[in-house]
Amino acid sequence: MTRGLAGRYEVGEDAGLASLATSVELELERERGRGGTVRVWCLPPTGWSVGGVHDPPDSVDLDHGHDPNDDDDDESSSPLPIIHSMERAFAIDAIEGTTLTDVVKYGISDNSDVLGEYLECACSGIMACSTCHVVIHPDWYDATAVAVTTDGDENDDDGSSMIPPPSTTTTTTTTRKKVGPPTEAEQDMIDLSYEPTSTSRLGCQLVLTSDMDGMVILLPRGSNNMMDHIPFE
Repeated sequence: MTRGLAGRYEVGEDAGLASLATSVELELERERGRGGTVRVWCLPPTGWSVGGVHDPPDSVDLDHGHDPNDDDDDESSSPLPIIHSMERAFAIDAIEGTTLTDVVKYGISDNSDVLGEYLECACSGIMACSTCHVVIHPDWYDATAVAVTTDGDENDDDGSSMIPPPSTTTTTTTTRKKVGPPTEAEQDMIDLSYEPTSTSRLGCQLVLTSDMDGMVILLPRGSNNMMDHIPFE
């Protein structure tokens, strides 16, 4: 049975063994009192655009994102995302310590299948593609933070903080942790992604923590999969 679930592991074609192992691991974490739930709001591409690209009708009231760096405009910098409406946003409930790619691969949330329609996750989370590219809402992004890897090799300042659900607004003076910038290796893949912005990250590198509860991510309109252009025959 185990051999059958392993599938063609030599070419990365799992037949369910990885999902089974992940399910057991998550269940053990719950029994130990670990692995709390982190809720993340996902906004489809109809609710936002990249720096004015795909602008909505004039009747829509725009909520422009702010520059995380508060620097002067730079023509060479990536554009900022512009938020048009949060009405179509949907929530995913993930386990602490997992990534957005884990949510898609292992179905650990009620809306995992919906998220999977936007994130292909072609390389299974080894940062060898850009198909899990997402955009962080500018209010949740801190470009001045130190970039970290999923293993926490460089720094641990890669988090976020609470904001209300999409249907409500509020003001607060509380200092909150935010998602930091990508590492150099991650940025190399982001540069190959579909319409990258100045707050882009890879879903496989976003380890969800309690500080990210309520975070808003923006789902790109498309993806660039280099594997589609490799002639295998």
